[in-house]
Amino acid sequence: MIKKPLISIITVIYNDGKKLEETILSILSQTYDNLEFIIIDGSSTDGTIDIIKKYEDKIDYWISEKDSGIFDAMNKGILAAKGDYINFMNAGDFFIRKNLVMEIVDILNSQEIDFLYGDVNVGNNNIVKNKIRYNTQFIYKTICHQAIFAHKKCFNKNMFDLKYRWMCDYKWLLECFLKKK
Repeated sequence: MIKKPLISIITVIYNDGKKLEETILSILSQTYDNLEFIIIDGSSTDGTIDIIKKYEDKIDYWISEKDSGIFDAMNKGILAAKGDYINFMNAGDFFIRKNLVMEIVDILNSQEIDFLYGDVNVGNNNIVKNKIRYNTQFIYKTICHQAIFAHKKCFNKNMFDLKYRWMCDYKWLLECFLKKK
């Protein structure tokens, strides 16, 4: 058990600069101080780079280059991450409380956990309940990646499979849940 795990928060973006600053401020305002912040940009042309540069001294790693889509960018973030746990907080996503990552670390430290997830507010207090009790629930339900804190070892041999253009995260989740408890 790691008492103060490094949490890697990865933001992937492509031409969504208007939403990026809120995401950056949400991550930077977290009270937990052992965070690694990574931004993977798909070579945006809308001013996104200017926003990244505005906060560059607070970003641990960022890159702007063409990619093959969101899951390729997420894989690049995973490869760059040094953290014990990884979370994806993409442009437009934000933490609802400044101490949320601290609360998550408290849970991670209370027991040995490789994969932790919770509910997601998708706007206007519309809460998506991410309660999965049985693997068969994945037939009709998935978990939003913003709500997941996964140990880095969950990605070691199981990154996002780019041959599934739209369902990479769903496939990854199925493999995580079906291979382990």
